[in-house]
Amino acid sequence: MKKLILYLLPVLLMSAISACKSPLNGEVYVFFREPWSSDAYDLREKFGDTLAVELMGRKTQLLISYELPGGISTIATAEGDTLFSGLVNRYKGLYFFNRRFDQGYWIAAVSINREFISGIGKDALHDQMKFVQESMEDNQLGDLIDGSDEGGTYLKTEKGRLLPVYLEILDKSERYPYQDGYAIRLETDEALLN
Repeated sequence: MKKLILYLLPVLLMSAISACKSPLNGEVYVFFREPWSSDAYDLREKFGDTLAVELMGRKTQLLISYELPGGISTIATAEGDTLFSGLVNRYKGLYFFNRRFDQGYWIAAVSINREFISGIGKDALHDQMKFVQESMEDNQLGDLIDGSDEGGTYLKTEKGRLLPVYLEILDKSERYPYQDGYAIRLETDEALLN
């Protein structure tokens, strides 16, 4: 049976770092030099210590922890599998999940309101960074380029310039039912992040 992968909530998972230019497959080569913000957000303020997820009729508990110093949020299954570990920021009502790699950061945005959560899904972090890269290649973010080398192309993390890009990503993302205090119900394991 496939493991539950929720990268969020990143967002919310990542594959292991490979030797290619990008952590996943070399297709995405853009990284941010810095996280979205150095101000860490404790996800437990939103969800408490656990989040119930129902996947294909199977209920699973995700455990949420927060470590000081550093403000590192960790999301793990009750079985002990770590789904996300990194810095989470809150900005303009959105949650930004910062995954650190040797080359820099990949950042994914997640929107959570009273009814829906968006920005999660299979390969969500990869897909969001691919969209950022395409925006850079289309010269929409060219002014944010802060150098490049064999490891990739590096962007400055300027919130004012990047927020519209992430809002566009979220606008195109699938929405999953969510209510404060209730489970996120997903019909298929293909609907999760990694």
